[in-house]
Amino acid sequence: MRLDKYLQQAGVSSRRKAKELIKAGLVTVDGRTERDTSRDVDTETVRVNGEPIQKKEKLYILMNKPKGYVCTKEKRKGQKTVYDLLPDSRGIFSVGRLDKDTTGLLILTNDGELSYRLTHPSFENEKTYHVTVKGKINKKEIKQLCDGVSYLDDNLERVFTAPAKIRLIYKGVHSILEVTIYEGKKRQIRRMFEAVGHPVLKLKRVREGPLDIGSLKEGSWRYLSQDEVDVLRRT
Repeated sequence: MRLDKYLQQAGVSSRRKAKELIKAGLVTVDGRTERDTSRDVDTETVRVNGEPIQKKEKLYILMNKPKGYVCTKEKRKGQKTVYDLLPDSRGIFSVGRLDKDTTGLLILTNDGELSYRLTHPSFENEKTYHVTVKGKINKKEIKQLCDGVSYLDDNLERVFTAPAKIRLIYKGVHSILEVTIYEGKKRQIRRMFEAVGHPVLKLKRVREGPLDIGSLKEGSWRYLSQDEVDVLRRT
C-alpha cells in the first residue's frame, strides 16, 4: 500500500496532510526518512515524529446517506459530512462518493484493497439507483440510456457512458426508474438523464454489488457482518 494511504488508514491524518508530513521528512520507514509518498509499505515499521504507527483493525460500515451531506473529509464552513454521523471516523473513508443531494447506500471502510476492487471499472461492480426524473420518459429515451449516451463533463470534455440496465417503475407527470450501472463518473446519472432531456429530481442508491439498503433508516449506519464482507470480496 502507498505510504500516504497507509498513514490515512492508520488514522494519522487525511491523505493530503499525510503527503505533507512525508515530504517534510517527518516519516521514517524501517528507521530511514522517507520522502516518497508513493513508497509501498506492508510489514515495515512506520513512524511519524518518532512514534510508531500501526494500522487499525479493518472496519466495514453500511450507511444510508441523508440529503445535504457530502462525502469529502475536507470540510468547509457550515458543511455537513457523512463522517459527522460516525462516532469515530479516523482512518475511515467512503468507497466512492454520493453527491450532496443524493441519498442512499454508502460503504465506508479503512480497507484500501477492497475499496479499490469496488470502485475500479474493470471489476464491473454494479450499483443500483432509484431515480425520479422530470417529465414522461419514453421507450426511445430509455433505449438511448441503456445503449450509452454522451455528455460534457466539468472540463467540457466529451464523456461516453457504458451500457446501463434500466427498468421503468412509474410514468406520470414525473417518471421513476431503476438504473443499474458499474461506472462511477462524477454526477453520471444526473448527466445521463439531462442528456435525454429529463433532469433528475430525486436520486437514491439502493444497492451496491450484493448489498441492499434494506430497512436502514436515512442517516443511520451499521457495521457489515463478516458474511457480508466475504460476499463483497468474492464479488
